[in-house]
Order: sequence, then C-alpha cells, then structure tokens
Amino acid sequence: MVEHPLVLPTFGPTTFLSTGFRFLLQLDLRDFSPAMDKSATDTRSVDLKLLERHPLKVVVAAFALFFVGTWALFVYAYVPSQLKHLRDQLSECDRAKSEAEAKIPVPPEDPDALTITPVEVGEQYTARHGRDAEQDFFSKSLDAKNIHWEVEITSTDDDGYVFITSPNRRGTTKPVTMVRFTGDMIKRAASLKQGDIIHLDGTLSYSSKDNVVVRDATFSFVRGASTTPIRSE
Repeated sequence: MVEHPLVLPTFGPTTFLSTGFRFLLQLDLRDFSPAMDKSATDTRSVDLKLLERHPLKVVVAAFALFFVGTWALFVYAYVPSQLKHLRDQLSECDRAKSEAEAKIPVPPEDPDALTITPVEVGEQYTARHGRDAEQDFFSKSLDAKNIHWEVEITSTDDDGYVFITSPNRRGTTKPVTMVRFTGDMIKRAASLKQGDIIHLDGTLSYSSKDNVVVRDATFSFVRGASTTPIRSE
C-alpha cells in the first residue's frame, strides 16, 4: 500500500472540508481485511484499527462531517427561521405604524379659506379696472373669507391699523390693503416697521369696493426689512 503524505488543512471552511473528505477517500479499508474476515458484522474492530492507524485522518474527517452537518442546519434551518422572524417583525411594525397613523386626527379643511394669494387678489381686482360694479362684486366675494398670507408692511399706527402690500412690492393687494388688530395685538402691530414681512392670519370684511379690511387678525414675524427669514427651532 502506498502511504499518502499527510496534508494539513489551511485556514478556511471550504479548504478544511475538502481536505477532510480527501482524507476519507484516502483510507484503504483493505488494510483491515483480516479483521473484517473474522467477523463481517463486527465493525467495531475495524473502527478501532482504523483509528489506531490513522487517528488524525479519522478525527479530521469526522470533524469535517460534523461541520458539514452544522453548516447545513444553519443554512437550511436556522437562517430561514430568522428571516421569517424578521419578516414577521417588519409586518408587525408596518401594522402598528398604520394603526398609529389612523389614530392621528386630520384637521378639517377650512371651507372659508381664501384659495388665492394676495398678488392674485390684486391682479383680479386690477383686471376689472373701469368696471365699478364688477370690482364691487369681486370685493364682496372676499367677505368672510379666511386668509393665511405672507405680506409686507407699508405703514402702521398706534390704533392697531396696519397697511400691507405684497412682499417685495411684487404687486398690489388692493382692495385688501388694511389690517385691523385688536386687544393685545395692537401693541405688537404698532412696533412693526416698514418693509417687515409677517405671516398674517385673519378674516376679510367688506367695507367698500376698494376697501376690504382684515379683521380678527393675528400675525407671526417672518423677517425684518433686508434681513434673512427667522426659522423656527
């Protein structure tokens, strides 16, 4: 019998397994034929002689088989079970997210909100120039509408009246040119300067063809003249 040189496995599972199987294939069971002849069913003596003559080969081969079995269990049993568990968790998160979003109250749309910008108000009013009845009809259509505009201050007084225009004077807001503040808002409004930009909330009130006043007004300061916008934290 030709003795095969012992080849130690290098690092790496693939090399290790291939080496272990190669050791198994290199074993020549004919060396144990006497033992097998004595008792064809007594495999224990064959195993003992095999272990005595090639202990390292048998251990490496056995460990290789154990490694293959463990790897197969990991790949075909453990990994799929973990993936299923993760998918179940993701599904549960999606379901919880959907339920949470469904519980968030959606604010109702304001049916009285004015849907056009201050610039568009001025453009539509100007487009009816020379048609007093049409301008008056348009001004009346603005009555009781709620606005949420960004406007520029042109002047103020100490009684809570503030005059406005479109930001950066891009166009007139006529007939909506005056805002009336009341209560605690008067002092704040009086401190505004020409060119300040504010976010204005209020309700339009028809006064005349060319004068629709913003009443019940509140505002938040956006920026001063020639300054950068204030960002809320």
